[in-house]
Amino acid sequence: MVRVPSAAKKKAQQTKEQKSQARLHRKELWCSIDAERENYNGAIVRLAQGHAKSRPWVAMQLYSGGKLLAAARRKNLYNAVLHDRALKRKEQGLTGSGREALISLSQEVSMSNWKNLLKDEEERILAQLESSRQEKAAIKKMPMKKVAYDIEKTMSRIDPELLGLSQRTGCQYLSFVMRSDVTDNWTTRTSTTSKVTEACMQLFKNTPEEMAMKIEAYLTTRLAGVIKATGGKRSEVRAAITKGFHDILLSKGSINKDDLPSMAWAHYEKLVCTYGVELRGWTEPGPVCNPGDFKTIHQLEHLHAALQGDEPICHWVELDDTMWEARKEARRISILNGTMKQCKSRGGITKSGRGKGPCSAETIDDEDGGEEMPASMPENVEGSAGRSGVMN
Repeated sequence: MVRVPSAAKKKAQQTKEQKSQARLHRKELWCSIDAERENYNGAIVRLAQGHAKSRPWVAMQLYSGGKLLAAARRKNLYNAVLHDRALKRKEQGLTGSGREALISLSQEVSMSNWKNLLKDEEERILAQLESSRQEKAAIKKMPMKKVAYDIEKTMSRIDPELLGLSQRTGCQYLSFVMRSDVTDNWTTRTSTTSKVTEACMQLFKNTPEEMAMKIEAYLTTRLAGVIKATGGKRSEVRAAITKGFHDILLSKGSINKDDLPSMAWAHYEKLVCTYGVELRGWTEPGPVCNPGDFKTIHQLEHLHAALQGDEPICHWVELDDTMWEARKEARRISILNGTMKQCKSRGGITKSGRGKGPCSAETIDDEDGGEEMPASMPENVEGSAGRSGVMN
């Protein structure tokens, strides 16, 4: 059986009289709109001239709909006393039953001398009532599909108030409304004055809009927890390695507790050759370096796990004489050949380093901590190494 497709439904056609009537209604509508627009513009001009305000500002105030918040209810002393008595009854376990309890409590308060309370007691129970109202204030949850509209509506009323406040008082303001999740269906809003924008550019090298984008990225990507966890692990790793370094030096008995050296990450090989100890089980390729230089949290977690347990994989060991001499010799040859590599220091530019030009690739650090010398002068380096006592 062949199914014949039904003809598409046609829209009902209007008669000539209906079309004429619709045109007449539209004409009347636009005439009314034009008349009200003239009245509206006239009111804007009158208010702007009468109160020395700009026309855009007056138009914004008329559009925004007036004050933001409804007047709060005035605190009532009788209600505060009633609330205080109810709390005391609740603490005593005398909750009563339904409306009868409220009637009984009201009669009790009415017969008391509640109007002649001491000033301190009156302030206490009024503050208690206000605190209870704030705790129990109902928070109206907005459906997700209406959130963007609610934000737009609210901010369209707040922005004119902030603008008016700034013009009346000369105060400056900066406000952000941004998303807290990547699924939120509204856009970031930024409201600020020109002076605050200029200050942000001078202090933070970013406009308020750029700052809002960065803050929103921090919020939506959940970086707070990652940064907190990373910072904690980084501190634990550095502390564990430094503690192991000090413990093995004390166990050797070659140094006093008061003379323990700091963990110089950038000069790890120098520490090895000076004290004859080595950190074994380093989890990352390359030389031992500051865990703060790790680029990913995976590297930090890997090293953190290697330092845990009764017999950690990453631990300090004492070198025997043969290995110690071999490390000294290897470091001496690396210095002579100019191939000595070490982790970069994280100290940045110090006061003593300001004003100096960039360090040449053909120079190395003197072992005495003195001036830098060209790598092409091995005889001077040997002399320096001999004076330091490291290469002996």
